[in-house]
Amino acid sequence: HDQGMAIIERLTRSMDDEKRAAWAETDDLEEIDGFRDLLRALFNGAYHTPDDEVRLEALEHAARFPDWAPAPVYNNLLLLYFNADRLDDALALLPVALRTAEEAPNSYTFHNAACVLVKAGRLDEAYHCVERAKHHGYPLMDKIRDDDDLAPLRERAGWAALVADDDEADA
Repeated sequence: HDQGMAIIERLTRSMDDEKRAAWAETDDLEEIDGFRDLLRALFNGAYHTPDDEVRLEALEHAARFPDWAPAPVYNNLLLLYFNADRLDDALALLPVALRTAEEAPNSYTFHNAACVLVKAGRLDEAYHCVERAKHHGYPLMDKIRDDDDLAPLRERAGWAALVADDDEADA
């Protein structure tokens, strides 16, 4: 709890008044009642901070508690690791990220997990993540279809049907 509150303080200092006000619309930092509230505040603060280092610190701290942290923590942390070319960290996070994505569900996590897995050369698992994204109603299948990070999957049998809009598939 103390470590989380210290990160909350660093998040607060990293933001200008406008960012702090936007954060305050989602979390009352004076009224953090429990551990889940703290983890939610870390997640929301990570979203608003312009400081990548404190964003990473907040998300990594929240991710240490998979039964308590908001599921999008893992999606955002996967994306941060992917963009920073921290493939080993992203791969280490995948089991809990995919578990929480199934349980929550959070279809966005499957898109980022697929990108990580393609980068790692694990194309079968990446394809399965795209299938899971669609199964969970991912609203941005067109983004998956056009994502250059997923280009190696485009030659797979069934790819076009998998990433087609529902309207295209029905035609």
